[in-house]
Amino acid sequence: MHMKLRTIVILLCILPALPAHAQQKQFGYLDYRSTITAMPEYAEAENSLKKMQEDFRKENERSENDFHRQYIEYLHTQKQLSETILRKRQKELQLLYDSNIEFNRMAKEALQTERKRLMKPIEDKLKNAIRNVGRELGLDYIIDSDGGSYLYIDTLKSIDITGFVKERLANEEKSKQN
Repeated sequence: MHMKLRTIVILLCILPALPAHAQQKQFGYLDYRSTITAMPEYAEAENSLKKMQEDFRKENERSENDFHRQYIEYLHTQKQLSETILRKRQKELQLLYDSNIEFNRMAKEALQTERKRLMKPIEDKLKNAIRNVGRELGLDYIIDSDGGSYLYIDTLKSIDITGFVKERLANEEKSKQN
């Protein structure tokens, strides 16, 4: 984000020094976040990730309950156990505890990997639509107005392409269905 801001500041400093004909650049902007979240594929990906997350949550809860049950049993019986059995049970509890920690780490990684896998084609589709709309409208630059990395957008000298991109995506979806 810092790099984007620096690039924009440099661009704004250079633009006044360019000849008048070179300053006729066309800018567009869109709200990337609202555009991607409006895509049906995004909702499908989010639902898939929520289901996966819920499955992991249930498994984690089951494991924690097992650990808790065994720990309570250990506390109630520890005074009656021999030293050898006591150490064995302690090791079992430690292994179960370590296993739960490892499962949580693996679940987090699996969710991140799945998010990347599901979102890549959606982001590629959106970027392609943005690029095509930008070309059709003769734009030189398109800025994400959602990110907050811009200092100023003159809406009189630039074009909000959010609606155009959403329309293009909807038309692509309709043509797929026909």
